[in-house]
Amino acid sequence: MTHQTVGESCTDCHAFGGPATTAHNAVFDGGGGFATDSPSAETRTDCVMCHTEHKGKDANIAPMKDAQCNSCHQSTVSSFSRDHPAFAAGFPHDRRGSIQFNHVNHFSQYFPKELAEDKQPTCVTCHDVQRAGLDVPPGSFEQNCASCHLEGITDRSLRLITLPYLEEDPFDMDQVAEVCGPTPDQVEFLRARAEGGDPDEVEFDEYFYEDWGDYLSPPMALMLGAPPDDNYEYNEPVGEFFMALAESGLEPMVERLEAVPGDARPERLLAGLDGELLRRAACAWMQKMEYEAPSELTGGGWQSEGVSVSYRPTGHADPIARAWFDFAVNAPRAAEAAGADEIVIEQAELLQTTLLGDTGLGNCAKCHAVTEVTDKSGEGGEDAAKLMVEWGYQPVEDRPYVQYDHGPHVNLLGPGTLCATCHKLNPEADYAASFKHFDATDFAPGFKPIGKETCTQCHTEAKVRQDCQLCHEYHLEPGFIRTMGFQQTAQEPERPGQDGG
Repeated sequence: MTHQTVGESCTDCHAFGGPATTAHNAVFDGGGGFATDSPSAETRTDCVMCHTEHKGKDANIAPMKDAQCNSCHQSTVSSFSRDHPAFAAGFPHDRRGSIQFNHVNHFSQYFPKELAEDKQPTCVTCHDVQRAGLDVPPGSFEQNCASCHLEGITDRSLRLITLPYLEEDPFDMDQVAEVCGPTPDQVEFLRARAEGGDPDEVEFDEYFYEDWGDYLSPPMALMLGAPPDDNYEYNEPVGEFFMALAESGLEPMVERLEAVPGDARPERLLAGLDGELLRRAACAWMQKMEYEAPSELTGGGWQSEGVSVSYRPTGHADPIARAWFDFAVNAPRAAEAAGADEIVIEQAELLQTTLLGDTGLGNCAKCHAVTEVTDKSGEGGEDAAKLMVEWGYQPVEDRPYVQYDHGPHVNLLGPGTLCATCHKLNPEADYAASFKHFDATDFAPGFKPIGKETCTQCHTEAKVRQDCQLCHEYHLEPGFIRTMGFQQTAQEPERPGQDGG
């Protein structure tokens, strides 16, 4: 049996995130970073170059010596503290976080100063040291944020449809009466006349639409494909739309959302909306009346507010609010890709801007980053850019060959006591500006970079271990093709709290 066949046998069980026979399971342009006379630069590597067999059944053949790393890398490192290259500029911050949390502002402005020193918030007030690893994940919204921020979510509603300003009445009152029936005032008039009285004729408020009407709401403008502030353009579409709602309730709205370019998914956007609410609101508005639902809504949900039907979040991570954001952030691109009329593209942009603004539904964009990502599910297998709302906290893991464990450091230094030894706030950074666009790599971190000198305070000769494998992985995304015996009894537990809203 040759070394080559031994290496090939290894990959019967072991899997990697790249080619098994290239250095670090990756392809480096021109062999950059490797010695030109190294087999790692241009030729295949093999498992037995580093992992040698025949050392006994209990031998651990995974560890490597620094000399093995130096045999390929151009920069020879005799020890980390002495000649390891300086860390990259900005290390370890490669992109902005998924959640916009300004540490500087919270510590300097928002946390109460009148608390006793032992009651002041520290890093571990929010970060869960029991789950410390590459990151120290924060606790949930309910644990850390709700006491201050919940009300800012539940008081931000989205107006789904509105009674717009109308200079001309687009409704046929005979048809309205046939579909909706008489108004309460008309019923009273008919009753009085039947009893032999001489009641005054019921008169509608001829200025109702001018006094009470507003612009079209962004969702309604998008569904009608009409500008929200031009009553001449939207007059006829509004007349047709309200009559359709009065006749059929929810169905016309579902049909219009399905016709909008993009992934609208009406079953998510309109979940829980009662078609009878739409029917009654449309009838009242066409009869020049406000409409209030018979029962007062508490705790959020769909509601009628005089001349609008709106949705108010029931709390954090509200599924309907999330559905509107997921749809709205990509609505302009979807409209452009579908070749939609300019007016439809403009209304899609308005919906996106409205939701991402300070008064947007649930105020979600105050904390959740919206990031451009590559969508690999495009037609014909082509990649396409799309926007993604980063709903849950996600650790940044953009350095696949670097490993770090906060656990031993937290245990040694004490939870929350010496975090600032490495993590120093950067009050000069324009942190908020990092979230005003969609490029996660264009950002100003709220913490200063960590330099090599921070680590060499401890990791140096005669003090703390500093070999290559302490901080570096050789393989890219190592795993197993087959389930191994030890995996059946020691499955890695899931880490909770990473899919929050």
